[in-house]
Amino acid sequence: MAAIQILPEMLGRLMPMALTLDRRGRVRFPGPAIPRLLPALTEGAEFFDLIRISHPQQITTLAGLRDCGPRGLRLHSRDRPEATLRGLAVPLADGGALVNFALGIDLPQAVRRHDLTVADFAPTDPAMELLFLIEANSLVTAELTGLTRRLQRARRAAESQAHSDALTGLGNRRAADDMLEALLGGAAPFGVLHLDLDHFKKINDSFGHAAGDALLQHVGQILRCEARDSDLPARIGGDEFLLLLPGLSDSAALSRLADRLLSRLTRPLRWQDRLLTASASIGFVIAPPGATAAGVLAVVDEALYHAKRAGRGRTARAADPASEVAGPKTPPSD
Repeated sequence: MAAIQILPEMLGRLMPMALTLDRRGRVRFPGPAIPRLLPALTEGAEFFDLIRISHPQQITTLAGLRDCGPRGLRLHSRDRPEATLRGLAVPLADGGALVNFALGIDLPQAVRRHDLTVADFAPTDPAMELLFLIEANSLVTAELTGLTRRLQRARRAAESQAHSDALTGLGNRRAADDMLEALLGGAAPFGVLHLDLDHFKKINDSFGHAAGDALLQHVGQILRCEARDSDLPARIGGDEFLLLLPGLSDSAALSRLADRLLSRLTRPLRWQDRLLTASASIGFVIAPPGATAAGVLAVVDEALYHAKRAGRGRTARAADPASEVAGPKTPPSD
């Protein structure tokens, strides 16, 4: 059979990861992918000084390489031990050899490690299809990861919105109910403060609902300022607010907080070209362990009702929380 003559450039297109050796075992023509894959194998380099062959047996000479037959080779770069390659060698008529490298199952890592591109592979190499699948999988995985994160953010935003009062930014009734149940499930007493604005309807009637909304937002800012990070200020009705205070079991400290809130609320609020003045009534209680949510709310409602009956613009503490958890009282009027 006549010998096939092929130019190095054509060989490089067919087998970008191949190289030829002369009869002395020196690199004669490194394919275009060799500088990235094995940069030490430049033209004229001693092949066996740079490459160790471990399979199918130790091969250390060009004669052994030419005689190895069609068996696959396992090759290792001496200066880059992490580069383990597959290969195949065939003898050439001039006494040299042609060695074609392959990446084997380490393909994805090798592509990243050596910064290989499509041009480093033969167009018919099935590795290209695998690379495309890997790239497609990476893109899909990245998209799914991004979608999951967006869904998680949307879920957190929806949960936050479901537990937030749109006007004041405080918690809403649902948030207050959830936290109250959680606190009652523990063993420690905690503070509960119920605030209701006095004659709020007159603000809306005299100045309009925009003024009323501004006043409610002002109350929300005051509650946020006075609350600790662990506390929950919530708007639970039109002009009703609840402040839950985990770990606060000192009635004197809770009374001082209520007085401080009243003091701040009596300061006029400038709205547009007007000064809005308001007052509030506050009931507060130290919730005992073992109480029910309905019982605690009944206790603090009764304290608030007592403050209303006593003249408004003042605070009142439930006298005996443990004995007043039977049921709700008549809600206080405005």
